Amino acid sequence: MNAPGAGPNGPLRAGPRAALAGPLYSGPWTRLAIFMAAGLAGCVVLPRTTAVYDQDCHVEARHMELESQQVLSLVGCRNEGCVAVLVAAGAVAAASAVVSGTIVVTGNVVYWFEKQGRCVR
Repeated sequence: MNAPGAGPNGPLRAGPRAALAGPLYSGPWTRLAIFMAAGLAGCVVLPRTTAVYDQDCHVEARHMELESQQVLSLVGCRNEGCVAVLVAAGAVAAASAVVSGTIVVTGNVVYWFEKQGRCVR
């Protein structure tokens, strides 16, 4: 029979790390996630439109491209709170890249059709 406060595999964990305890918290996957999130932390990806004059068609053609912007800088971050901030910042960066990438692809298709319709050759 187990002693009071003990689970089948030993004493129950308590404290702020109890919810995070497990194979993913202390293993190489956590280090990889933190490393990847730190690389993306504080950045968002935004679409940017540029206009250039096309000599062949004699029109001004527009083009969209992705631009990375840093919006957050983490200095002196420690403990589990830092992990949560880095993971959240990485999720925001990834989401902004997907949304902005979709906007850029769609915009470039529209600009290509626009250029083809106005092109004088």
